[in-house]
Amino acid sequence: MTNLNAYFKPEILNRMDDIVLFKPLSIDDMSMIVDKILTQLNIRLLEQRISIEVSDDAKAWLGQEAYEPQYGARPLKRFVQRQIETPLARMMIKRDSQKVQLLKLI
Repeated sequence: MTNLNAYFKPEILNRMDDIVLFKPLSIDDMSMIVDKILTQLNIRLLEQRISIEVSDDAKAWLGQEAYEPQYGARPLKRFVQRQIETPLARMMIKRDSQKVQLLKLI
């Protein structure tokens, strides 16, 4: 609490109920989050009859490229959106998705 007093006014600190310290996510944590994000994406794509398969190497690349310990998993979600979701959405808009039923990312 002493360190916080140097940065915040007492009025702000008095409004805080508790302080929780988090340790940064590890690469293993990021790998699990990549799996979860991709599973959620596959669920959303089911109604379009599209499925994506992502190799372990591609998953590792996603996790490593988006790894920023100080920001947690937020950069990972944005990175997946930029690298996978946005290009896929553009394909779907162009109607190329009628030809694509399975997208493999290796």
